[in-house]
Amino acid sequence: MNQRNLTKYVVAFLIFFMATSCSKENSSNLPVTENFKALVMGGKDIDPNQTWSTASNIPVTISVDFLSGSKYTIYIYQSHPASDNNITYLGMTTIVSGESKTIYVAKPADVSQLFAACYDDQQHVICVPIVNGQAKFSGKISTSTTMPTITTGNNWSVPTQSMPDLSKYTTGTLTEASELSPDLADDAEARLKISDSYTGFIPFLGTHSNMSVYVTSTWTLTYDQRINAGNVIVVGNGGKIIVPKGFKLTTTPLGESTVMGRIYVMPGGEISGDGIVEFSCEASGCNYNEGHLTTGEVSIVSGTLYNTGIIGDNVTPTTKLVGSAVNESSAKFVNLASAYFSEVNASTLSILNGGVIRVSDNLTLGQNARMDDGSSLSCGSLTLQGNGSNVLYMGNAAELNCSGRISVSNFGVWGPSGDKYVANARLRVGGCTQISASSGNASDFLLDHIQLEVPIGASGLDMLSGWMNGSCGDIEGNRQTCFCQLEGTQSTPKNGCVYYAFEVADNYSIRDFDYNDVVLRVSMPFDNGDGTYTISVNVAAVGSSEEIQVLYNGEDFGKEVHEVMGVASNIIVNTSSKDRDFQVLGLITYSNSDVEVDKLPFSLRKKGRDGSSQTLRQSANKEEAPLYLVINADSFGKWQWPKENSNIGLAYKLFGTWANNAQTALDWYKGSNASSNRVVAW
Repeated sequence: MNQRNLTKYVVAFLIFFMATSCSKENSSNLPVTENFKALVMGGKDIDPNQTWSTASNIPVTISVDFLSGSKYTIYIYQSHPASDNNITYLGMTTIVSGESKTIYVAKPADVSQLFAACYDDQQHVICVPIVNGQAKFSGKISTSTTMPTITTGNNWSVPTQSMPDLSKYTTGTLTEASELSPDLADDAEARLKISDSYTGFIPFLGTHSNMSVYVTSTWTLTYDQRINAGNVIVVGNGGKIIVPKGFKLTTTPLGESTVMGRIYVMPGGEISGDGIVEFSCEASGCNYNEGHLTTGEVSIVSGTLYNTGIIGDNVTPTTKLVGSAVNESSAKFVNLASAYFSEVNASTLSILNGGVIRVSDNLTLGQNARMDDGSSLSCGSLTLQGNGSNVLYMGNAAELNCSGRISVSNFGVWGPSGDKYVANARLRVGGCTQISASSGNASDFLLDHIQLEVPIGASGLDMLSGWMNGSCGDIEGNRQTCFCQLEGTQSTPKNGCVYYAFEVADNYSIRDFDYNDVVLRVSMPFDNGDGTYTISVNVAAVGSSEEIQVLYNGEDFGKEVHEVMGVASNIIVNTSSKDRDFQVLGLITYSNSDVEVDKLPFSLRKKGRDGSSQTLRQSANKEEAPLYLVINADSFGKWQWPKENSNIGLAYKLFGTWANNAQTALDWYKGSNASSNRVVAW
């Protein structure tokens, strides 16, 4: 008896003795299954529904409808591939656009969501969550840099409106504001102008009616200036109103009055300074900018502010946009040109964008919003804070680029749909902090031809995938047309695997239940592109000191396992540490895609020291101790098998719980549940 077998015998004997010291029976007379239950499961019974596999094979139907006739490669993952560039796939296939194909995937029982990634021949990749066993890739990806003509009549269309006729306020006899009479009667008409620099307050604009001011020079405020009672400010070409910090130019009325004023900025006109310009008007009218607004804050309390000029500084934005509405649905900002803000709080403001909006810091949307065809909006971070009925409608080729993270609470984003659909809208986010959505409520989800773009390694992709296509609820299938495109250099996807871990009695019929006597690494099927699929079988570890031949369908498969690893038959390999690389035992090729890798017909033939031969097969009786376990690898293709003489119940503390009830402790095999000193870490 060599030293190794003597040690193994003594250790096993002591374990037998300790585990059954309270039993009336002698453990040496107990059958293998009773020893297994005593030593590994703490005396518990085996679940009669136990399959001894952590995998649950499921069919996944894949359809691709992109560029007609083009060939794509699809990979199935147990976590979003953008979260890490090195995760391995559970299944793969090649498919021509316009076709559909079903493959079987060995899904880990503890994984609830799978993802499918579609690669083109340039390694561009689009990723979608698998919903109800389906992965659909469809839609048109816009490559045009030309802004489409703005359409009308769609949910995402932005209404256009021209500047009203202002000749009443800019022509005829106008009085210099500096010459305004302090005794102006309440109902007296006063058409004023500022054609020379003026500093100060203009009285009566907040109280009297029939007043207007036409500004063609510089007017610097020294007090808050209120324009009410239907009065009008027109900033003409060359005109400038300076609102210093701490002051406000406003059309919002005081007290009970509901009659507001108007501010119109013509081309060449400007309102600047570090103060606030505040807009209010009735629903029938609007405030309008065709010039340039660069104040510290632009506030919209009610009505609509139209912008067909420029707001803010496109190099160093310092202007804030704030919705200050009391009635949440009464304030709108309509942008048909360019606006540059440091931050935007539109919790009570509807933003309708038909041009370009840039926000250097956070953008908060709390009301319905629109982005017309070809419009662009970018921000440092994005907060969508809704009430379950709020939606951002995005048109064809509309683009929203959030360089930072997005946070979503009961707010939807819908792309173009129906017969007006031409190209996907694009939503790019750098990551996600949180998503909350109500199951079945379409207004809470990402739907209708949105192309979600995220960089490799982005945070919160699991949350984003739940938000996309309404996968958390019962949403119409024809609206589940969004997909996710990963950004960054993609490495060639790596093949995932399952491990077959065998337990074989040694020369003395002693079992230590370490399930490392033979460990096979079985790859996921690889689509050869000719209708066949190939599996690679590697030897990962050999913990038996006897000759063992692997059989497949009862026939010899490859060479004897020690020979494959390049050692003598009495040498154990990779059972205390991973010292040798895995070696190929053989390849298996199938002519169909319904291969279930956890149910391959493996068995062993053991040759004893005395020359006797014994064939070992997995028992059909699931309540017997298993010859082998089938175990999913983690996302990186690894599993840590027990070290020599460490029974699997000690190496993995939750194994016995799972063996007793196959519906519990589904993640027992994960490295986080291993006893680190009892497994081969690599």
